[in-house]
Amino acid sequence: MRSIVAAAALLASGTAAAGAPWTYVDVSLVTGNSGDEKSIGGALRGSFGFADIWHVGLGVSTFENDGGKDKPVGSDDTGYDLYVGLNPALTSNTDMVIDLGYTSVEVDDGSTKDDINGIYLRAGPRVMLSEKFEISGYLVSTWGQDKTQTGQPDFTSLGLQVGGGYYFTPAVSLGADGVFTDRDDIFNIYLRWSFN
Repeated sequence: MRSIVAAAALLASGTAAAGAPWTYVDVSLVTGNSGDEKSIGGALRGSFGFADIWHVGLGVSTFENDGGKDKPVGSDDTGYDLYVGLNPALTSNTDMVIDLGYTSVEVDDGSTKDDINGIYLRAGPRVMLSEKFEISGYLVSTWGQDKTQTGQPDFTSLGLQVGGGYYFTPAVSLGADGVFTDRDDIFNIYLRWSFN
């Protein structure tokens, strides 16, 4: 824990980013799979950058899960994501991103309601390759509890989040990102409005 705090303090002393914008809102189409279960839905996400190297973010999603071949009934799920992070500049077009967040999914199959929740740490670079193209790649580790499971609901998950976007203008971009873990995979296609 001390090494994480020390690393965060060191990065907090970095210079402000000149790369990708940190204040934005986007809407996205979301698809996912976990084992043989498939999901599809939509999401609204936003981020607010402040004090040069800090940002906070919030996401809300709703989607339908087909339940997979072993479940006769699917579920209507609602997801929430809240995080705070640092984004100091490594170069004139590259930010180092470190996020600490909370994520939760409410699962409603019509007869019971359960939830999956956890705390996650996400870290990696976000790069503006040019004025038009952005890419990012983060390692993500999550510690949580899956109350839809019996026996051992606690879990630890490790994965990779990758993404990219094309800026039609400095304010409007179209992009995609995916999170690939040992528990599930989630893919977003988004339209984003940036404000800085």
